[in-house]
Amino acid sequence: MKNKMVWKFILPSVAIVSIVTSAVVLVISIYMREQIRGYAHAQISSKIEQVSGGLDVTNTIMLEKVHASMKVLMSQGLAVGTPALGQSTTVGSETVPNLLLGNKPQDNDFGLVDRVKFLMGGTATFFVKRGSDFVRVSTNVMKDDGSRAVGTLLDPKGKAIAALGEGKPFYGQVDILGNPYITGYEPMYDKNNTLVGAWYVGYPVTTFSQLGGTIAATKILDNGFIALVDDRGKVRFHSKHVSLDVVENLLSIAPSSQSDTWEIMTQHFGPWDFQIVAAYPLADINKSITKATVTAVMCGLAFAGFLIASLYFLITTTILRPIKAITTVANRLADGDLTVNIEPSSTSDEASQLIAAIRGMLVNLKKIILQSMESANQVTRAAEQIADANQNFSQRITGQAASIEETSATMEEMSVSIRQTADNAKEATKLVQTTRSLAESGSDVMQVTIKAMDEIKRSSGRIASISTVIEEIAFQTNLLALNAAVEAARAGEHGKGFAVVASEIRNLAQRASQSAKEITGLIEESVEKTGAGVHLAQELSKRLEEMGMSVKKVTDLMDEVAVAASEQSSGINQINTAMSQIDQATQQNASLVEETASATEELAAQAKELTNLIAFFTLEEETTFEKEGARERQPFAAFHTVGKGTLKPLQRGSAKTLSPLHAKMTLNTNPREENSNGGFQEF
Repeated sequence: MKNKMVWKFILPSVAIVSIVTSAVVLVISIYMREQIRGYAHAQISSKIEQVSGGLDVTNTIMLEKVHASMKVLMSQGLAVGTPALGQSTTVGSETVPNLLLGNKPQDNDFGLVDRVKFLMGGTATFFVKRGSDFVRVSTNVMKDDGSRAVGTLLDPKGKAIAALGEGKPFYGQVDILGNPYITGYEPMYDKNNTLVGAWYVGYPVTTFSQLGGTIAATKILDNGFIALVDDRGKVRFHSKHVSLDVVENLLSIAPSSQSDTWEIMTQHFGPWDFQIVAAYPLADINKSITKATVTAVMCGLAFAGFLIASLYFLITTTILRPIKAITTVANRLADGDLTVNIEPSSTSDEASQLIAAIRGMLVNLKKIILQSMESANQVTRAAEQIADANQNFSQRITGQAASIEETSATMEEMSVSIRQTADNAKEATKLVQTTRSLAESGSDVMQVTIKAMDEIKRSSGRIASISTVIEEIAFQTNLLALNAAVEAARAGEHGKGFAVVASEIRNLAQRASQSAKEITGLIEESVEKTGAGVHLAQELSKRLEEMGMSVKKVTDLMDEVAVAASEQSSGINQINTAMSQIDQATQQNASLVEETASATEELAAQAKELTNLIAFFTLEEETTFEKEGARERQPFAAFHTVGKGTLKPLQRGSAKTLSPLHAKMTLNTNPREENSNGGFQEF
């Protein structure tokens, strides 16, 4: 409750503070964004002005040095002699008039120019005029390969040659062989005041270490740079933290405007015709803006948190603390605690008036509870006695039903066992009948076997007769062979062949006689064993006939067992029917018990309605009304239903005894709600 009320006061304040803070943060963010952009623009302008000022100073100093060097060169040259032109000569790859100072040729003579370089530190050159061209005939300006640039022409399109053509000197920046120089050119006249050449001194821009160091160290924001671009678009100096490729790429894309990702600013340096280029990535601006925005948001959140905390403290101390005290009292009353002591601090404010009203309500509630307590106790006692009687009756009925169920189960098991015995007897009868059929079939087979063995015996007798005949034939053949041998011996030499044949026939006859004797012996042995087999088969046939008769007797006995088992099963069924009737009667008794329990529950429900009016509240000490009934009462606990119609006490160890019911009860905050089993609610 406290949290809900706090938020009812705090949420509108939080919303207002959040809106105001967001607006302030937004304004500050926009202001800081403009300030950062202005700062970046001012910084880039300042860097350009700084470089431009450096260039002005450098240009002034270098021009002074150029003028001084020019004076040295001209004084040194005129000291040698007046300029004049001599015969043609070859310098480098060019054919030019020979430049003379006095009588001394200067073509390919580097003494004077090198002396000036030694004295002044710059470069020096003698030009000879050839037509409209000016050719270097003596110089210490070096080409890229390291050789002197003699035989090279002065840029025909440059500012220097234009001034010399008009007979005027030129001082300023020019490009010499692709490199920028701060130079001075003076026309060279002979004694007839004819332009015959030119004097030159100069300093290369790339040697200005101080200017280059200043530009290299310059940094705009985090990644911005500054660069110096000559009149040919070549970058001469740039900030060292960026590569030359990045600078040249930006100059090729947007040399004087803003690209998609860079802010670029340029300024022209007139004396040298150079461009001062300054640029910074827009990501640096965005990063600074994001950082400033985050800072503003964090400050806004901190300020809003401070305001919200202050509002919370103010509301809780001035409004919610009294409400909390009243809420605590109301919650205890809602929980049925009538022991709470409520004393208003004053009568001038609404909270104290509310407390006084609650105190009056508490006094009236105590009176109602004391008046209703005895009636509730009497009704509850009656419900308890009826419930106890009903419980005892229910236990007896339950025990009887259990015994009937056990008896019924036992009879059912016996019925199953007897039915199983009958089934087994029937199955055994079938098996015995099968055995009898097999025995009869075996007896028939043995009869057939005996007949077959008799036939074998008769066949063996016939074979023995045939063997006797063979033996007699062998004997006769042997006699004939003997006679033939005698006759062959009588015949002498002519009967030798016949004697041999007769001898072989006698041998064959003897062997045939021997084999016939062996066959006769085997046949006699076979006849003897066949006779024994016939005798055994006859005995086996008798045994099978006896077994068939025994099997028939067993079949008759098994039939009698099956009939007896069937009769026993019928008797068991009659017993089960009787047990079912007894069980039905028991169920009717149980129904009567249920009806009695229902009536008891109805009585208990009426007692509950009365008890719920007082059981929700907690009282203080015992009253005079309670002391009068102290002899009769015992510590009494709340009841709830167990099963159907059985009341079981619920002990409350912390409750004080007030009456035969109880004096200190703590209920569910919703006393009208019944518990899930449909019986009494705990109270």
